[in-house]
Amino acid sequence: MIRLEKITETVMSLILDKPEGFNYFPGQFINITIPVDECDARCNKRNFSLVSSPTDDYLQIATRRGVSRFKQTYEVISPGTVVKISPPLGKFTLNMDPKVPAVMLSGGIGITPLHSMLKYATVKKLLKQITFIYSNSQKEDIPFKKDLDYYAKNNPHLSLYYTFTDDPLYVGLKGRITDVMIKKLVPEFRSCEYYVCGPPTMVNDLVKLLENMKILPELIKQELFTGY
Repeated sequence: MIRLEKITETVMSLILDKPEGFNYFPGQFINITIPVDECDARCNKRNFSLVSSPTDDYLQIATRRGVSRFKQTYEVISPGTVVKISPPLGKFTLNMDPKVPAVMLSGGIGITPLHSMLKYATVKKLLKQITFIYSNSQKEDIPFKKDLDYYAKNNPHLSLYYTFTDDPLYVGLKGRITDVMIKKLVPEFRSCEYYVCGPPTMVNDLVKLLENMKILPELIKQELFTGY
């Protein structure tokens, strides 16, 4: 392990050594096992989307703080601790085809696989139009905001929009992601591929919203975070 890093008041990130020959696609996840004393029901294994990009020489994951024994251990884990990881898993990955625009919809910690995709697209200078609408409670709650702003500034094909549900001083988009918001920000919304990631309720609501907008099912990719 390399280091533990505080991202926001509620999000902690773990940065790991990248094993030799470990190759993955942006958006994939790993199963990680850490040594946990006095295991609770779910004990010492969890799935985590990779925040890092395949272009990085390390692996990075992130999660919200919590009360499970796993999270209590995760938040104080020491450098040098041996952890086990699985090979890369999952099909929630970035379509590299520049002819298919991407619209990413997420909230809170659902950013993790999308961060991997955005970083990869920026580093690789992909000629792919990406619109990212990201919902949080307040500006202080945004994980990886500095990174996201950097990608938006340096990737001419990325349009980044924040919307807040509880930030009265913010001048900009407010409230949860809606069909009106999507149609306004993405004029050609029916020709895009959608990536939806976050808590189950949010993902299910957004998928239903997209279906009501007549988005074809094959154009909707989703990843549900069930919590730990």
